[in-house]
Amino acid sequence: MSREKALKRINEYLAKQQPQKVELALIDNVKKKASNLEKEWKEALNIAVDGAKQLNNKINAKAKAVNAILIDLITEVDKAEELLKDLGIGNNADIERAKKELKIAKGQSKELSNISARLRNIY
Repeated sequence: MSREKALKRINEYLAKQQPQKVELALIDNVKKKASNLEKEWKEALNIAVDGAKQLNNKINAKAKAVNAILIDLITEVDKAEELLKDLGIGNNADIERAKKELKIAKGQSKELSNISARLRNIY
């Protein structure tokens, strides 16, 4: 075999091999980027879950305070209504206003519970 033919065959062989190396490098890059993407996504998810837990804890603490005040207000309104009834006094504007506030406060308390439940769905 002549030198020229041998060089030609070597060049043909190398030309076939080089695209394989490029393809393997591209596949390695894709794998690396996919792995990095998964890692970043997991970190972001962990941040979201931790934030949701912290926020839920804060909401629950405030909800307990709201509910304690709500229970006290219900008790006070009931006592005042009973006292007014015993005294023979009809409806009182302040008591009626307090009843409306109670209704609103009960709805707000329920909304805090709903928010807390939605946050728990995150984690």
